[in-house]
Amino acid sequence: MGGGRGNQQSAQKVDMAAMASFSRKHTNYQNVTRMDGIRGILDLDKEVPFYSVSEPDVVAGTMTLRQILYSEIRLSDGYNLFEEVHQAEPMCPVDVVVPNIEEAERMMLMMQKNTAAFLKFYLGLRSKIPMDTIDAVLGKTMDPTLMSEIEKCSWDNETM
Repeated sequence: MGGGRGNQQSAQKVDMAAMASFSRKHTNYQNVTRMDGIRGILDLDKEVPFYSVSEPDVVAGTMTLRQILYSEIRLSDGYNLFEEVHQAEPMCPVDVVVPNIEEAERMMLMMQKNTAAFLKFYLGLRSKIPMDTIDAVLGKTMDPTLMSEIEKCSWDNETM
């Protein structure tokens, strides 16, 4: 019947060491990031077809807004703005984790004014994704009210 009190104390020490390590990593992560929300996204994972440039009638693949957020929205140093993007299911709120720095906060504040307009202007200026593909993805994934208000919005290059 091995075991006894000595083995219990040994197991507790190992568990405490693992817990301390996890706590340090979790605390460090929490100190350099912050959670925020994005309004107006109806379906983060809606697959939208995009077409071949050389053969405009041929579907070259599909793209989701989640893929675009992870791959195309970047900080000035080239790192991704979004570290995590969560939506439980279509029509649910979208929660994101971003770096806890002034540039990320400014980008999130600009996005909150009109998410669809921010994404259209930002991607149109900084992404290699064709504008018709951007329009198609936003049209299928964003709140129609925000889409209809894009023309009322303007982009300030000095702020971004």
